[in-house]
Amino acid sequence: MLFVNNPAEGESMLWKSIDLPSGCEEEWKQFLTKMLDAGGYNNDDETHKVYSFNEGAWEVVRQWQNDTEIENSEHGSLSDIAIFRKTQDYCLRFCLIIHAMREAAEEIPLSTIVDEDTALRATILADYFYETSKYAYRLIQMGGVDHGRFFDLLNALNTDFTSDQAVAVGKQLQISRSTVFRYLRNESDGIFLKKTGPGKYSKI
Repeated sequence: MLFVNNPAEGESMLWKSIDLPSGCEEEWKQFLTKMLDAGGYNNDDETHKVYSFNEGAWEVVRQWQNDTEIENSEHGSLSDIAIFRKTQDYCLRFCLIIHAMREAAEEIPLSTIVDEDTALRATILADYFYETSKYAYRLIQMGGVDHGRFFDLLNALNTDFTSDQAVAVGKQLQISRSTVFRYLRNESDGIFLKKTGPGKYSKI
């Protein structure tokens, strides 16, 4: 349902130009049909099915929420907090989707109870969306920044560096002091750089 890979792995993660084994298309069709039929109505009185968490699954989701809330209260920005509020809703939806997929794959019996394993998978997927959303937001915030020049500067610096070192390297690359400090200011909250102390930074 969702294919995610590390961009650095490039074409090695893509499907090869070979024929799929016989029957794959039919199996996929059956899987999707079973998944779509999993929700909806109860067969007896056509009332909507109501799904709930077992105690362990709910604890997994609550612990994930609490841990991230604490991390955001200590280190997160206002945008991080706002993004996470939305991501929490996604996580609950992911629980239902993953539960239905596991039923369709006959990994679990038909049930309206979401278990711990499903909840854990949902939180991992939600974390992916959360981190990706933060990354996208930071790129938007960069606005008119010349990304090529910024990454030229970043690549020329050591993993750990000071603002003075960044200015010196920027001068070699014909990037002004004010532009270097704008890069550092915009990127010092955990996407490309992490501020480790006064005038000190570490590349991520």
